Amino acid sequence: MSGFFTTTTVATFEPLTDSTIEVFLDELETRFGPKDAGGFGKPFEALKWLSYFAFDVMSDMTYSQRHGFVKKGEDVFGIIGWVEKFLSYGFVVREPALLVFPLARYTHTLFNS
Repeated sequence: MSGFFTTTTVATFEPLTDSTIEVFLDELETRFGPKDAGGFGKPFEALKWLSYFAFDVMSDMTYSQRHGFVKKGEDVFGIIGWVEKFLSYGFVVREPALLVFPLARYTHTLFNS
């Protein structure tokens, strides 16, 4: 796995990232670019669009094809939503110690009132 992240290997993926950057910037310009004389575009949710970009880059590196998150401007096949739910579940399952103190305080209040 570490061989995948060497400088030489990562450099081979640069053209894939560059092409996705071009699509990303073109799509942002088309959807949110300046349309008025003031030169300001429409506001947009940067975090959502950066997630679309990241998932398109990952799929391009993995399958040599983008899923089309950026082009479609949406969570294609619900992949991002599924990953968010999976990570939320994994965090709770992996870190049960974080639940001990809130639960202890709740049960103490519940049974000692």
